[in-house]
Amino acid sequence: MADGSYFVSNIAGGVSFAGPDGHARTVSREFAQPGAGIAIADEKSVYVVDYGGTEVKQVTKSGGTRVVAEGLRNPVGLVVDATRMTATVADWGTNTAYGFRITGT
Repeated sequence: MADGSYFVSNIAGGVSFAGPDGHARTVSREFAQPGAGIAIADEKSVYVVDYGGTEVKQVTKSGGTRVVAEGLRNPVGLVVDATRMTATVADWGTNTAYGFRITGT
């Protein structure tokens, strides 16, 4: 993030946020198994694939979590375009890449 903070997708469970001082805390456990696919949504949140589930979720620094894409089998990779409104997710379960529009950010 611009301020030196960062998010970590913990494949063992949960998403953590570390502030610029390095102090880390778990901000979301609303995942079956968070995957390696993580992308910046805005200055306060990221998008994370739920590899063990079927969704892509947005997670905020304060811990808010919302689904932005669902119906996948095993999402693993994620990239967001420069507008932060369109994303492509790689789904291992179907061997397919899906594009989707992100709304309500």
